[in-house]
Amino acid sequence: ALAGADAPRLRRAAHTVKGAADHVGGRRAREAALALETLAKDGAGGGDRARDAARRLVGELERLAAALAPGVKTPARSA
Repeated sequence: ALAGADAPRLRRAAHTVKGAADHVGGRRAREAALALETLAKDGAGGGDRARDAARRLVGELERLAAALAPGVKTPARSA
């Protein structure tokens, strides 16, 4: 969506990520997703500002994943 400057698709994706981040308590990731969603809603789906916002969102999601990882249980593998 970002590479193709598909603002409606980018807005929907950012909106989805915003809700998921909020659901698990990822306030900073939620805020980053909201910023990207807002840019896409305003039609800036492929510009430098949108790319910067997407990079910020990825960074926040990586931090959130690292924070959540210790509490995530993986299924036991059968031998």
